[in-house]
Amino acid sequence: MKRRRLKRHSRKNTRKIIIISSIALILCMTIGYAAFSTNINITAKGNILKKGIDITDNIVNSGDGLYVDIYEEGRYVYKGANPNNYITFNNELWRIIAKETDGTYKIVKNESIGSMPYDERNDSSSGPRYNENNTYCCNLYDGEYMGCNAWAANDEIIINSSISGTVTQDASLNTYLNKEYYNSLGINEKNYIVEHNFNVGWANLNNNISQIIETEKNITWKGKIAIINLSDFMRASASECEVFYTSCSSGNQICSTNNFLFHNTSQFLLTMEGNRSSGIITNYSSGGFCLNGNFLNMNIYPVLYLSSYITITSGTGTETDPYQITL
Repeated sequence: MKRRRLKRHSRKNTRKIIIISSIALILCMTIGYAAFSTNINITAKGNILKKGIDITDNIVNSGDGLYVDIYEEGRYVYKGANPNNYITFNNELWRIIAKETDGTYKIVKNESIGSMPYDERNDSSSGPRYNENNTYCCNLYDGEYMGCNAWAANDEIIINSSISGTVTQDASLNTYLNKEYYNSLGINEKNYIVEHNFNVGWANLNNNISQIIETEKNITWKGKIAIINLSDFMRASASECEVFYTSCSSGNQICSTNNFLFHNTSQFLLTMEGNRSSGIITNYSSGGFCLNGNFLNMNIYPVLYLSSYITITSGTGTETDPYQITL
């Protein structure tokens, strides 16, 4: 009897030891997993926080650099003669114009891709868009056809101040940039580009910047590649910027003296002159702004929008250490 009692007692003790050991093991595993999980979360959060460079961490209020855009809430623009806004794209140097409200980056090629017309013509009375389907483009200036300043075909009537009409064909520069030039980019680079709204409306050179921004918005075009408009140029100046009409040989306006978008060359802008179907606003090599025929050859600096999903992985934005990006 005594042996049986001892055996029973021994079995009970053994069961208790097994149960206690199991509970202890489960507790250890639970604590260990929690610690491991916490470590993973901390590491993951650390990686997320460390991943990428946010250019809006370096806002300035004077001199060259990135500014809060006072004209559009949630937007940031680079200003000055040489801000640190260089970025590598397509193995080339580009510059960031703005970080948009939707998180995309508006960038412009640092070097011209060459000299070409905004819109071609055959002669002073004929051209690709001088026909009955493009009634807007048939409003002659001084009795001559100088090409058409409408950037793109439109399903609606184009209204430019006091002039209106139909436009069924894109400008020749639009066609070139969004076909031949776009197709020349690398496959990976095309994935970075997003179709975006460009403001392609008109402006009068005696208006202030707020008025110019609003009238440019009167006509929009959604696409991949264009060029800078007048308000882009004005907002890039770190000085008080006003524009006014000059002859093409005069200039030295304050907008161009402290502005990374000024290249000491004559370039087309995207903004059409108000009340005219042929005049396009140009920033001339003199620094001033004047009206030119769209058929003339001028320097072209492509502009596009990079996806809001890109990550700036490295770089300081200088010419020798430009920002590097990945999706």
